[in-house]
Amino acid sequence: MPKPVFTALTWACATFLKLEQSHAKEQSSLRTLSLRVNACVNMGGHSKTRDDLTRKLRNATAHLFDAGKANVIEQRRVEWTTHYNLNLWFDTWKTTLIDLGFAREKGPDDVEVEGEVAFFPGQKERIINVDETDGTLDDTSCQSGGRPPIVFTAPDVSGGSTSVNKCGYKTTVICGSTAAGEPIPPHFQLKTQSKTNEGQRISVDWFLKCPRIQAKFGHDTLKQFPVTFGMNEKGGINAVELQKYMLTAILPLYPDIQDVPGKRVLMKVDSGPGRTNVDMLAELRLKGMYLMSGVPNTTQVTQETDQSYGLYKSIYLRNLCLLSQKRQPWKIPVVLTDLALLVFRGVDRVTGAKMENTFDRAFSKQRNLSCWRKCGAVPLTRMPLLLPSVRQEVDRLNAGNSSNKAELKLKELERWNHYYCDLLTANGCCGMQLKMDAPVRKTTPAIMVANTKERIKAIRYAKSSGQMFYATGGQHLNSDDFFRARALAEREGQASSLKKKKALLIESIALDREANSLLQEKAFDLTVATEKNFRLPECKLLCKWKKCKLISTLTKPEYVLAYVATPRPAPPEPWTEEDENKLLAITGDEIDLKDTALGVAAKQMAAAVTQNIGKLDRNSRNLLLQSLAKFDSAENQVSPEGANHVI
Repeated sequence: MPKPVFTALTWACATFLKLEQSHAKEQSSLRTLSLRVNACVNMGGHSKTRDDLTRKLRNATAHLFDAGKANVIEQRRVEWTTHYNLNLWFDTWKTTLIDLGFAREKGPDDVEVEGEVAFFPGQKERIINVDETDGTLDDTSCQSGGRPPIVFTAPDVSGGSTSVNKCGYKTTVICGSTAAGEPIPPHFQLKTQSKTNEGQRISVDWFLKCPRIQAKFGHDTLKQFPVTFGMNEKGGINAVELQKYMLTAILPLYPDIQDVPGKRVLMKVDSGPGRTNVDMLAELRLKGMYLMSGVPNTTQVTQETDQSYGLYKSIYLRNLCLLSQKRQPWKIPVVLTDLALLVFRGVDRVTGAKMENTFDRAFSKQRNLSCWRKCGAVPLTRMPLLLPSVRQEVDRLNAGNSSNKAELKLKELERWNHYYCDLLTANGCCGMQLKMDAPVRKTTPAIMVANTKERIKAIRYAKSSGQMFYATGGQHLNSDDFFRARALAEREGQASSLKKKKALLIESIALDREANSLLQEKAFDLTVATEKNFRLPECKLLCKWKKCKLISTLTKPEYVLAYVATPRPAPPEPWTEEDENKLLAITGDEIDLKDTALGVAAKQMAAAVTQNIGKLDRNSRNLLLQSLAKFDSAENQVSPEGANHVI
């Protein structure tokens, strides 16, 4: 083979493999690559059937690649973990931090400030991230990581196995941390078969093994906070349990929370179930807590708690394995009350086995700060964009104006790949076998301006968390647009019901008018005696008017009998002007916040304050009066149209 052809083949293979890797769909093995290489050169007059040529190419490009096993990742994670999606979310995160009063733009004097924004004092304690994991007690298929120990097994002796604990009882554990490194008290969601709250039971030993977590959060000094727990049928977190968790476990950590700059709380969450519970979001918004979900299916690089769970699970499973093996001679299984022993350190009173402190090691302040830094949100460094697991894509619409070095590298690889493949084709080979394009961004998210009809409709018709992300760019879930979108969906349902009701009334009125006209024209009612004066279609019309229960194969006498046996219907109710005005009112696109779930929650809160005004101290009442006076003054200075949008 001529040297120029071999050189072209070498670089065509190298660029092909790199572009194939950028697509993150499959990785060619030595065998599959040899099939392409042989098909390429055989068209030029060779007869290659083995992989000797491909091995030579591998040796020539050994400095460019690492040979090993295929890297298997879920397709949904591959599709979503892109530079564009993550960078878009970080842009929204930066805007959210500034708009809600957690940080400000970095100035020229902020030389020692790391990242793109400067956080205000005490605000990192008010930025939190929580995530859930499985609190299993089953040790049959769990691996704690690391190199497994070597054991000796004699083939001439029966047995040769290690006993482990098997348990079908599963729980959910919620942990987290603040951007200041403080650990969030763990929450255990337990499984119960009780149908009532009174029937739920838990052992006293559970509380004895659960310590208190010392932190500051929204308090002036360090305090101790208890571990919390909940119960439901499946032992998992749904919309109801998530709302309970927020109100009973998170809000008490911040007694000074208010919906004003400096007092708000910002929570990073994943795109799991219950995050878009509109009632919960409205209540949290009024109290001052904002929920912001990350890019879907990217928790491995964007969620701080997900980083901590790696060490957490390793230590937890080691504890579970140790406790299970120590109890085997006693024939005592690992049960629910041992869950706290596995999470927090302690000594098993049955076997004397010492457990490591899983929670303290995985959620220490130093490790929490390290996880926050790694995820690039606080400080805002966008560090995940530098990870090799983040896919790059080429934007064909903005091909000449990109400043992303990785994207420019992909374009360069594509150009060289096409050049060498064309060179192979010019020398009689089949260059198309090794030709590949760089991955292209297929869809451009339609990020609209906030508080516009287009954006509200995009949120309203979003069927998944991915569509929601593309509609808002990852904006927090407590936004005005989100509540308006949910109110729009509710209005559309009401409008659809009213339109159906209107159509049925119009049809009933027309049918009643036609039936009465027919009877007036005949001058007598339909009976068995007058049957001969009515045609079959007229009998069907009168039966439909009386809403007779019929089948399609009836004869004319049977229609008559059904008509006679059914009482005369009451006159249909007319479609009134009030009904028409109501329909027109809910078919418009303009939605005030007072008509959304946020407005309903605000009214309920105002009613609660009104009914319990006597329980407030004088200072609280004075603050309430001052707030009302300030609002009235501001309302008098704006137009009625602007005042309608104030809750």
